[in-house]
Amino acid sequence: MDATFLSLEGCDGSGKSTVATALCRRLEEAGYRTRRFDPKRPSAEDPFIASRLGAMSKLLWEGDSPEPRNLLSDYHWIYLSAAWFQIVDMHCLRPSLLRGDVVVADSWYHKLLARFMLKGEQLFEEARRCYASLSQPSLVCLLDVAPEEAAKRKDRYGYSETGNFDGLSGITRENFVAYQTRVRKALSSLAQDGAWIKVDATHGTADHIAEHLVDSVKGVLLP
Repeated sequence: MDATFLSLEGCDGSGKSTVATALCRRLEEAGYRTRRFDPKRPSAEDPFIASRLGAMSKLLWEGDSPEPRNLLSDYHWIYLSAAWFQIVDMHCLRPSLLRGDVVVADSWYHKLLARFMLKGEQLFEEARRCYASLSQPSLVCLLDVAPEEAAKRKDRYGYSETGNFDGLSGITRENFVAYQTRVRKALSSLAQDGAWIKVDATHGTADHIAEHLVDSVKGVLLP
């Protein structure tokens, strides 16, 4: 895929969405046409695709915590998420790339891959195999934030964010910090293996971090 696809990764509360917005603004000021892309809330022009994504979103992203989702195997969630990303990739992401947009995604599939890494080598390899055919970012930037700081940025904690699908019980700050510490370690491992750019995002404003990213990646990201 053309070198116009940048993915911002990080644990929950790392500021991906805010930094993505600021980075798009910086790039537009430099004369580039950009699109901030949220893979969990994509927009599709075709009514059938939009309807399909709406139905899948309820299954994948909008489950209520009292639902017994643990009755479904980890492989179910791998295949369902891979199906989601395939549709989003083909019908929402690639059209923007073909138009020549600079797409800044506030995460792609990497956070899910990191979570499956925590579940063991076999699940990790299966998830990686299922995601392998997706469009690959030309550059991935890891916004590295201490989980304790990330917890301060959250108004509320989610069921999955607090590790309740991974052995922890209770939607608490303590579980959030404990689980995000594990996710952070997995993401750091992926960053090292994938030669990502790693940015300390614990301190500093989104504009400051975006400015640092522009200076770091413009020559690599854009022709």
